Amino acid sequence: MIADTVVADQAPASTRNWAGTHLIADPARLARPRTLEELRTLVRSRSGPIRILGARLSCPDLLDARPVLAVDLTGLSGVTAWSPARVTAWAGTTLATLNAALGRRGQRVDASPPVIATQTIAGAIATGTHGQGLRQSTIGDAVTALWVMDGAGDIRKVTEDDPDIGGYSMHLGALGVVVKVELRTVPNQTYVCERTCVDADDLVSAFTMAAADSEFAKAWWFPADRVAHIWRLRPATAAEARLHLGGPGTATPLGARDSSINYVVDGLVRKLSTDTRTAAGGRPQFLTVERFRDFHDSVGDAHGILCKGIPVPQINCEIGIPLASMDAAHAELSRWYEEHAPRMHYPFILRATGPSRAWMSPAYDEPTLHYGTVVYLPERGPCAQDAMDALDDVQSILARHDGVPHLGKYFNPQVFGLVARPSVQRFTALRDRLSTRHWLPSDYLDSILIHSPAEGGHGGQPDQVRGRRGGGAH
Repeated sequence: MIADTVVADQAPASTRNWAGTHLIADPARLARPRTLEELRTLVRSRSGPIRILGARLSCPDLLDARPVLAVDLTGLSGVTAWSPARVTAWAGTTLATLNAALGRRGQRVDASPPVIATQTIAGAIATGTHGQGLRQSTIGDAVTALWVMDGAGDIRKVTEDDPDIGGYSMHLGALGVVVKVELRTVPNQTYVCERTCVDADDLVSAFTMAAADSEFAKAWWFPADRVAHIWRLRPATAAEARLHLGGPGTATPLGARDSSINYVVDGLVRKLSTDTRTAAGGRPQFLTVERFRDFHDSVGDAHGILCKGIPVPQINCEIGIPLASMDAAHAELSRWYEEHAPRMHYPFILRATGPSRAWMSPAYDEPTLHYGTVVYLPERGPCAQDAMDALDDVQSILARHDGVPHLGKYFNPQVFGLVARPSVQRFTALRDRLSTRHWLPSDYLDSILIHSPAEGGHGGQPDQVRGRRGGGAH
């Protein structure tokens, strides 16, 4: 039996995205139910369409609820049930809250923690949030059941053996209102994160080996300096585990510090200061770069090591390609960079995941390498045009290697043939079969999943194309 108790805070719902850069809801048409019955009443008594909101970390086009009634689910929060290998929580529970609750029980979700833990559980599943590691994939792949409310206010339980679980595992808020989620859990163990640097020419072989041999691995590629920084997590020995001084969700420095890429950090800070017209210092965008200074190994649990994202207003783009295509894609990106020397605020972020069952995930059905790139927003004025041009170039290159965009982030739909993908067609057919488009409409999703780019939609394109600036987190 799943209890219906709710841990609800009294904070008012925001009408803007997390960064405050976009108005995404009409203050007069914003509801924040604090009980399941309040939500059911809202759905049953609605006079028109609704849009579901969570932590508001996705691209503004996906969030935009201004034409309809916005329903904020963050008031439905808290863990409702435990079992030895399962946890059930309300949809509005943040990953940070869930991680802490699981950590106290010596458990974690059976998926790599993402870098940003302020996401709600339902939102993380909806947008295909993932971490890194070939032995797992998206958070949605750890789902064993979801409770989904339809337009009549009735709730259906969708289990992992349901033939449509691939749609619900990355549902984009389009298949109903997810109200509860059950996730598979595993013991929370202690890891050592080994941090190394390699020459860019050795990145493919070094990263491929790290991804294959480690439970979790990720890399940052600094093309201007022809160097890459790699993290590799392995289980700690008993002696190493005793060096971990904190509790769940923490990490302890281990070993000597390495200053070999401090010059890279210095150069990025100068470039970032110039492009964002912001004095270098303790601002979040500079902290994302300064973290590479005097790097060292560490010991801790997966959350303490990997949940280190620093939310900064940015244009965040991520494209997944088949892992087998990494060698060719990296070679083409390297040639492009050497020829054009584009301005980049941040290194490429490389994360590999195993196959996902989620139809809308870039990792659907095959091991995938996710290339991330970021353009930080200036405090005033437009983004640097050459940085935006570089973002488009990267998408075009990766599309030639069967790249698929992360749909919760920014991308140019004119580059990707999403409508023609069988998995997208399968999702669209499920959406139509459930008849959700009339009460959970999204012009944004229609524009990228149904219409061709020539017919309409901008699919989260950068602001120079759209005329809007956006915030995201990586």
